[in-house]
Amino acid sequence: MAVRESTVSRLYCVGETCGEEIIHGFLEICSQRHPRAYIMQCFCADKWANDNFEWLFTKKRFTTFDWVLLPINVDNQHWMLMVANPREQTIAVLNPTGATQNIEFYLECWRRFMRHRSDECTEKLNDWKQVTYPISLQHENSSCDVFILMYAEAILAKKPQVIMRQQHVPMYRRYIKDCIVHNTITAADGRCACSTCCQPKTRTLQWIQCDNCDLWFHFECVDLSNVNLHLDRYYCADCTATGRMLP
Repeated sequence: MAVRESTVSRLYCVGETCGEEIIHGFLEICSQRHPRAYIMQCFCADKWANDNFEWLFTKKRFTTFDWVLLPINVDNQHWMLMVANPREQTIAVLNPTGATQNIEFYLECWRRFMRHRSDECTEKLNDWKQVTYPISLQHENSSCDVFILMYAEAILAKKPQVIMRQQHVPMYRRYIKDCIVHNTITAADGRCACSTCCQPKTRTLQWIQCDNCDLWFHFECVDLSNVNLHLDRYYCADCTATGRMLP
């Protein structure tokens, strides 16, 4: 996800919230570092809150991921982070303020989403257990977005979520900015997600996106040709190797 330069500049402003674009841009970088993590877009929580379950992601196999993360924007004023472990079927909502208001509502939204999804695909994940994680709490109103990003990276890196605290927020804002800027520069070199990317020199590059992990690949790198394009889905070698792809 490309993050506009004007948006990145918000990270320089003390007290300025990051916003959705930066949150998803950084979480996408985290998922690139940890491919067995899937990041859901925050609009999903908004849809569920309005009883809309049309987006079911039936081409994905959630149990191929260690984690499914969903940033939640409550009333356009506050950010929380939903953390699901599909293999253990555990679910949690991390609120940087420590308040429990709204948590049960979004947990039930998740359960309803998974029930609707089970009706439409072969993956049946209906029984979810609520868990809690020890987290550090925010002490400034404008830092909830940074906190959920600190939680997310700690979880994916298998580090305690209490390591990063309010005093680390300014440093972490600079870190987020550096990650986004660096990712923008490296993405411009034309490399795909393939570990052995051949950086094809053809004038018109052809790309294909994995329907499970959402990473992009060159046709040449994954040995695809136009004959394959009649397929309604594509799974990369890493996802296919799990042996748990949807039919």
